[in-house]
Amino acid sequence: MGLLNGIHLYLFLPKTLYINNRPDWLCFNGEKTRYPLNKFIDLSTISPPYLVKIIDEKEYVQVGEYATPIDIFQVLNNNNYDLILRPNSAFRMLILKNKKYIINITFSTK
Repeated sequence: MGLLNGIHLYLFLPKTLYINNRPDWLCFNGEKTRYPLNKFIDLSTISPPYLVKIIDEKEYVQVGEYATPIDIFQVLNNNNYDLILRPNSAFRMLILKNKKYIINITFSTK
């Protein structure tokens, strides 16, 4: 088989490079910037695993914790993790552990 109406289909994707546990293509060719998670919070106060949820601050003001996350990932160990965000913007970081928000802060990438 392998044919669909006589047409072969080949799909080539570049190899994904992971930097600080996040795929490189999330930066959208430079539209977004990497920021170390520990730049905004003291990671020594939280033990993994936990969920990091980043929301645009304007949307958070309107909708609260139900706003659509701009970035979301699970931290499984004490390795480095990067947030991948637009520069010069304001965000809300919510950290969820054991079904409870343990951190709720506003921060800026300016």
